[in-house]
Amino acid sequence: KQWYQRRVRGNKREKNKKKNMASRTFVKYSLFAFNILFWLMGTFLLVVGLWSKTEKGNLMDFNSMAVDPATVLLVVGALMFWIGFFGWVGALRENVKFLMVFGVSLVILFLAEAAVGIIAFIMKEKVKEVVQEHMYDSIKAYRDDSDLRDAVNVAQRTFKCCGVKSFKLFNTTLNKLI
Repeated sequence: KQWYQRRVRGNKREKNKKKNMASRTFVKYSLFAFNILFWLMGTFLLVVGLWSKTEKGNLMDFNSMAVDPATVLLVVGALMFWIGFFGWVGALRENVKFLMVFGVSLVILFLAEAAVGIIAFIMKEKVKEVVQEHMYDSIKAYRDDSDLRDAVNVAQRTFKCCGVKSFKLFNTTLNKLI
């Protein structure tokens, strides 16, 4: 009787071990697949940022952006590349140190996003003023730069609006420039 009970318990342990191994393999390769996509997107953004920097030069002459868009693409691409690489290699090799760097990077990124969101909410009037100021500058430079004109047109179509507060302001600003 004891021999039979030990054998039944042993079979249950083996079944549980196989189930645990299957779910662990699924999690490993899911994390691997997610991170390779994340890494590839980071690489793509990095390449687009480098291309923008070399092709267009410094885009700060737009006077409509608080930060150069090419620089933003480079920074975001580099962060995604970095985080995706550590998650990808850590999952594939089951390297605990790489997975720790990956996890800590995600926590830092989340905390930074939360901080920016809280600051933007607390200072929403200041954010609104800065955005409006940049929009006014965009309208003033509307005819001078075709890339800026395209960006403003896309924004207007997307948000179904025209100008900063109304279409009348957009027309009067452009007419003053003519």
